[in-house]
Amino acid sequence: MRRAFAMPYRRPSPCPVRLDVAARTETGPRRMNNEDTFLVVDLAGGPRHGPAPFAGVVESAGGVGLAVIDGMGGQCVGDVPAGMTADALARALGEGLPDGADAALRCLGAILGQASAAVFQASARQMSLRGIGATATVAAIVGDRLLLAQVGDTRAYVLRGERLAQVTRDHSLVHEYRALGATAEQLAAVPANVVTRAIGVKETVEPDLSIVALRAGDVLLLCSDGLHGEIGDDAVARILRASPAPADACDALVAAATRAGGRDNITVVVTAVESDGLRPPAPEDALEDRNLPVWKKR
Repeated sequence: MRRAFAMPYRRPSPCPVRLDVAARTETGPRRMNNEDTFLVVDLAGGPRHGPAPFAGVVESAGGVGLAVIDGMGGQCVGDVPAGMTADALARALGEGLPDGADAALRCLGAILGQASAAVFQASARQMSLRGIGATATVAAIVGDRLLLAQVGDTRAYVLRGERLAQVTRDHSLVHEYRALGATAEQLAAVPANVVTRAIGVKETVEPDLSIVALRAGDVLLLCSDGLHGEIGDDAVARILRASPAPADACDALVAAATRAGGRDNITVVVTAVESDGLRPPAPEDALEDRNLPVWKKR
């Protein structure tokens, strides 16, 4: 299937990046099946990693793609849409991204759209797959830019200095109620696992697209709700600050979520950006938490 976006495909010009990456997905103590997965993909056509645990330095002349995917479906079939989404992303990302941040970002959105169409069509063909879907956060690190495409309640965070910011926005019922000004008591009555946007529920999907300018020392975290549903952002920030090595941070985050209950599958990808040429963060480079409702930002 060809990508559905109106631009000529071009291999990326060299944008070398070097990342220290650790990624891990765990079923968790309370689930029988793991419906999560992750990807680490060389955008210049190199190796793909996932879902087996991965830790190592990834260098690429064309950038690196990362993703966390959380499958949804009754009767323990959530691994099917997760796997389909991962395969679609891996194939497309392995072909590289177009030149230019804006074109590359549109391409990421189109790739998620392709994945949504594939999952939707599979569920339409097979009765046992009706109602399946997936949530996903896809990141591409190209040069000094972090490109993000996101659907659902998987998340991306960036730790810059002492500050951890969620740089994606949840597509969830809880977030919509919070944005409307619901009290903590009202939010407690809202189902925590209801998403308002997902891959494969409809043939088309509209991802949130964004760009973050990377700075020296930045640490990127992608995770499923099996992590952020169990431990809060303050705990996540403490673990990342205390574990400079991504492999140690990855293990510590999974362990913390398991201790806190481990009610869902737990998937984390931790990336320290080591590329040359990134400038140190300045005061004007402070990150905004994109998941806060407007009324809380004022």
